[in-house]
Amino acid sequence: MKRPAPLSQPELDRLKETSDSLREQVYRYINGAMAEGRLKPGDILNQESICEALKVSRAPLRDALIRLEAEGLITIVPRRGGYINHTAGAFIRNACQILSALETNALKEVFHKLGPEHIRWMEESNARQKKFLDSRDLASCHREHNAFHDVFLGLCENSLLHGMVAPLRRRLQDFLRHRRTHDWEALQLETHDRFIEAVRAGDKAAAIGILRGELEDLAARASNRD
Repeated sequence: MKRPAPLSQPELDRLKETSDSLREQVYRYINGAMAEGRLKPGDILNQESICEALKVSRAPLRDALIRLEAEGLITIVPRRGGYINHTAGAFIRNACQILSALETNALKEVFHKLGPEHIRWMEESNARQKKFLDSRDLASCHREHNAFHDVFLGLCENSLLHGMVAPLRRRLQDFLRHRRTHDWEALQLETHDRFIEAVRAGDKAAAIGILRGELEDLAARASNRD
């Protein structure tokens, strides 16, 4: 059985500070271990060792496992905990499909609001991404990538959409963390340049097509690496 490494007290304190509940702590711990490759498809989750590592009871662990199973990430095995499903590729494809629908619809709604100031913000964001990429700081590059999309998503008044897009993007980037390469990121920056030019030209259809293509390409590249 796979036994997750115990956390130090400072790590436990940081985890508790950023979590809303014990259930959320356990969920983030297991989800993070999966994203970082410490837990791999087929690995058995040992309930006792997880409770010991996080210093929690079985109740929040059970709730977290139920949530992970509902998301298709694990399969619960009675009296054994559960095992990790072979889901990374499927999750990435599904997440990209959902994000494509949400973000393209948001862009359709707000395209007329995009002006010179927003174009300048996107150009500055893309320049920062290139700087981070040149210094091999992929984590900062990923954060700035989200900020680029937020330029137009922030104009959308649908609060439910924002509540869905932000956490889904975070989950997606967790899964992509060890898959993305320098060349992959550079290609996305070129896509952003084309998106900016479409917005500058007032070509709504082209901008929507570029945004949709970015996510389709992301799903295809991730699937090819499974």
